[in-house]
Amino acid sequence: MLPTRLLIGLASLLLVAAAPAVVPEHSVENGAVRLAGVGPDNPILYDNDWWFDVFDNNYLWAQASLGAANLRGNIVSRDMWDWEKGYHYSFEQSLGDAEKALKLARDSGLKNIPDLTRGADRVLARPESGRIEDTVPHPSDGSRLIIGEAKKASPEKPLLVIAGGPLTTVATALLTNPEIASNLVVFNLTVSDYGYNGKDGWAAYIVAKRTRYVDWGGGAFWDRDSVFTAKDFEALPDNPFTQDMKRFIRTDLGRANQLGDGAPLVWLFQPKCWTGAEVRRADFQGRALVFRPVPPGEQGDVLVIPKSATDLKACREEFFRVLAQPAVYGGTITPTTTPSAQPAVKLWPQLTDGITNHAGKLAMRCVVAEDGLTVTDTAWDTYQVPGCGKRWTVNMGAPMSGPLRNFTFPPQFAGLPVNLTIEFFNPDKPWEVKESYQEILLLGGRQTIGLPDWFRVPTNRLAYNFDEGNWFPSGWKLPRGKYALWQGAAKARQQDRGGQCPMYDFGFTHVSPAAMTPGGDRGTRERRAHLFGDNEWIPHDGARDTFSAEPTDPKNWQIEPWHHRADECAIMICNFEAPNYHAWRDHQYDAFADLIRKVRARRPDTLVGCWGVGVLRHSFRIFDSLWEGKPTGVTDRKGAQQWRQKYEHPEADLHPVFTRCGLNVGNPSVYWLNNSKPSQLYAFVQEWEQGKLARPEVPNILSTWIQVEFVDGYPLSPYRFTDARGRDRREDLKHQVPASATYALSLFGHCVMDGLQCWEIGARYSEDLADYSDWRVREHPPKHMLNGVETPVYYYLKYFGFYNFHVLGMWEASQHKDIIEADTRWEMPELWTSRNQVWRSGDERYPSFVNLHKEPLVRVKLSADGKELLVIACNPHNQGVEQVRLRRPGSATEYSLELVGDFPVIRQFPTKPANQ
Repeated sequence: MLPTRLLIGLASLLLVAAAPAVVPEHSVENGAVRLAGVGPDNPILYDNDWWFDVFDNNYLWAQASLGAANLRGNIVSRDMWDWEKGYHYSFEQSLGDAEKALKLARDSGLKNIPDLTRGADRVLARPESGRIEDTVPHPSDGSRLIIGEAKKASPEKPLLVIAGGPLTTVATALLTNPEIASNLVVFNLTVSDYGYNGKDGWAAYIVAKRTRYVDWGGGAFWDRDSVFTAKDFEALPDNPFTQDMKRFIRTDLGRANQLGDGAPLVWLFQPKCWTGAEVRRADFQGRALVFRPVPPGEQGDVLVIPKSATDLKACREEFFRVLAQPAVYGGTITPTTTPSAQPAVKLWPQLTDGITNHAGKLAMRCVVAEDGLTVTDTAWDTYQVPGCGKRWTVNMGAPMSGPLRNFTFPPQFAGLPVNLTIEFFNPDKPWEVKESYQEILLLGGRQTIGLPDWFRVPTNRLAYNFDEGNWFPSGWKLPRGKYALWQGAAKARQQDRGGQCPMYDFGFTHVSPAAMTPGGDRGTRERRAHLFGDNEWIPHDGARDTFSAEPTDPKNWQIEPWHHRADECAIMICNFEAPNYHAWRDHQYDAFADLIRKVRARRPDTLVGCWGVGVLRHSFRIFDSLWEGKPTGVTDRKGAQQWRQKYEHPEADLHPVFTRCGLNVGNPSVYWLNNSKPSQLYAFVQEWEQGKLARPEVPNILSTWIQVEFVDGYPLSPYRFTDARGRDRREDLKHQVPASATYALSLFGHCVMDGLQCWEIGARYSEDLADYSDWRVREHPPKHMLNGVETPVYYYLKYFGFYNFHVLGMWEASQHKDIIEADTRWEMPELWTSRNQVWRSGDERYPSFVNLHKEPLVRVKLSADGKELLVIACNPHNQGVEQVRLRRPGSATEYSLELVGDFPVIRQFPTKPANQ
């Protein structure tokens, strides 16, 4: 199993000549081992002695031929067997073996395979002193190739050396150029203490002690016929490359060697091939490198993947997934489930190359450099607003220092979507913003923060796409007692799955009747819920868009719409902003309570709530000090303590509408407000936790959606574009909630809290620009036939693809349902961060305090048997890469993780049972 903490952060991976070994930073996420900074897009060198006794080169070269592996070289190192007797095989025999393999591959149409490079031809002798530094190196073209490629790499994106033979060539490179150690991760299979790949034991010991080293098996090897048999190869195309594989698997050596030295290769492209890892100490005993358990309190040297922690089925499926593709041999490329490194993509705006304001001036235009991580706003210097300062933000974070010119995100941000917002503000009153603009980018590269391999966001359209095609897993369910309401529009392009509303296939427990989909079923009453407008139960003039009767007078409140909604939905939530409930008097409370009693008399099983009304009064969404019950605008320790104390007397903040009118489901609104407000997530969680303490039996379902609400004069973003008929159009838009915030709230909402009601928009929409209409000037929207009904549709002007992250959070909850459903409590752990390097305990763990310190919001939960710990963490203040250590209160056992920006993580760690 994994150790209980990640042993070291990337910041400390810089090695010096005599530095000790560094265990690769690792974690297990959803049953898959992951190494920080390691993925299929890393530069790779392959080093082997024999090329026809394993299938390793076949798989790796196939990936290179597909363009999926960044293979920089093939090194031939000598077989060191019987070196004490003058070597059993010559170097030329190993080289000739490799040359034959290379010819078979190229004759069969494989591309992108580098030429062979000569590596080590003799072992490294252990010096009498026993000191690594006294070892005499024997440089070769192979060791020089390793040095050259390592110097191009970095500790954060290292060179991967995958060795299927002795580690002599790698060790030589480390001896002659020790400074490259921090830029390497080496994979090997020693197989036994002094045999096979471990014959140059001193070289293996040098690698284990001087750089990051991963060993599959720790001395073990494959069982005969355990990964695949001859029958598995029959479906492969027929050519010289595959014919030799079909020959070899029928030999005794082929049946015995199985995947050979290739375990790291298939894992690299399918992390689920490895399900666990152990830290071991590297010792030199006799003539061999041996792996020993790490004594308590000591640090290990290498990461060992136990044979028992290998998913043989996943290895087999990944191997043949690649080798079976015609594109390997020059045919047509077949889509795969393994994502390849991607270039940077602009998700918004898609209609224009940049954002042009209403006056026709280019206000913002972000360009990403070839590295996929360096961003420049080409309008930063040219577009200014007189009298205003100019600043920019990433996602919902605080303003960044410096202009948005040649800003490079850390490598860990690769493949992640980011919202970049520019604001023009009053220098004397920085909270006053005059103009704001936003672009949304998907940075280049492949994400490494632990998202599942199949997950993606739309890059060529405006809306979510988890309901189209079969790439997003379906048919899963949320943990018991969790709610997920879909209250929104149907998409004109939405497709059915299984003859029902597609939302039910994606974990939603309840769907609004208004969310009908083309050809889809709305579901039965027990799976329907709806938030209906106050214009349904108070007389309203639709033509003039105004109420035709006084909305605050209970005499005008109509009960029939309530009965109608109760008849069709298990959960009904009314919007009652118009009755101005904030200023109600006793007679209005009494009348509203009576209305609900009458509804419940007919439908006693109906859960009744009101939009924006949770168990508690609305929080101020900030953690500043309070004076005479009002916020002072000052966020300090006093304010943090005042908010912390609310946990002691939660009932003091009970919402009067909730308590006086007999509601039995809470629906507090948690809209994201304005920009640069990282404190909001902390406040959302505090409001729910406090409400749960006050009324533990009441479901409190937070209401959220995908756009930011603007308040206190925050300006809409001016946007100008040309419609399908060539007409100039002008819109004022709200900003998009970042993917990071959407994902964080979804994880906390569906794992820790009772669930979320998810808004979209109130009408059916289209992604065809020809369907655009301006509702502000009452242009008539076009109509489409949906379920046999002619229905108005509206062009989806903004990018709403981050709904995929909302559903991803639900899916993650379903993957951890055994722990979430366990009869154990969610806890606030003690925290340590690389930012502040102080352990936070006691009150310092509560939301208002971690927000004050700009530290992560973390919740942990034990499995029923105490053997696993589920961790959800997010730091909305984080703008770089942060290392986090945590421990349960009263426990000395530490768990470690890495946070990239304000993106959340969900991790499951093995732990000892509570009674040990």
